[in-house]
Amino acid sequence: MFFWKSKLGTLLVLSVLAATLLSGIAAFRVHRLTVPPRLIETPVDFASMKLPVEPVRFPAADGTEIAGWWMPADPSKPAVVLGHDLAAGKVSLLNLMLRLHDRGIPCLAVDFRAHGESGGERSTLGVDEKRDLLGAIDFAAARSDAAGIGGLYGIGMGAHAAVLAAADRPDVRALILDGLYPDAAFALERRASWGWEPADRALGFLPRAILRGARRSPVEARAAEVLPSLAGRHMLLLTPASDARLAAEAEAMYRNIPEHRESDASLVELPATAATGVYGEAMEAYHRQITDFLLDRM
Repeated sequence: MFFWKSKLGTLLVLSVLAATLLSGIAAFRVHRLTVPPRLIETPVDFASMKLPVEPVRFPAADGTEIAGWWMPADPSKPAVVLGHDLAAGKVSLLNLMLRLHDRGIPCLAVDFRAHGESGGERSTLGVDEKRDLLGAIDFAAARSDAAGIGGLYGIGMGAHAAVLAAADRPDVRALILDGLYPDAAFALERRASWGWEPADRALGFLPRAILRGARRSPVEARAAEVLPSLAGRHMLLLTPASDARLAAEAEAMYRNIPEHRESDASLVELPATAATGVYGEAMEAYHRQITDFLLDRM
């Protein structure tokens, strides 16, 4: 009993309590991130807006039912598949869909698994979401009102999934990757610490350990390892200047693309992107850069 009343005993008890508290907080954050609350979308009356949007459903590569919005445009142009970030949904892509439609580009925006109207109960921050994009690519490629599949656009989780999916679909010629992170664990660790860099660096191992202990590891596939294999594609990596660590990771991945200076791969740092929030005139410039890139490369 004397030991527990000593300074060393008190320190040990406090350390155990602190470790238990931190582990509990990390476990809660991991659960919230891998089982994100579904956004309740306000129904969009596309008919009154005179927009030719078709709600669609199709199977992911593993059979999970995926919901999406198909917006036709010029049937002589190939289609683009759009993927949102974690805890978002296809409604977050509507403004970009409208800009693509204005430029004649058919597009398909999806709800990833465990998001919006799609099936599935758990997110893997871009790993299993690859299968959702594979299903979307095959769906768009089979449409009679588009000239096959041309490109992928993704934000954060959607960008990570796009890299993994493109490796399995060589007919995807163009990729626009906004806020691409090297692997799902990177996103998990940062989000679990609410983006607070000291906690991210000191305690980032906790979320990864919790997922591995639950046998739900999201690190089985890494965009950083797959990206160099896509060197023959047209790639535009967009990164926000407001996130220095993400920008550094994007630059490192870009430099690992073989002959990146000679290939059609570009890294552009913008004051803001959809990964961090872009509005007003900056949004117009952002959309213009995306549509110009797609029209030039597809």
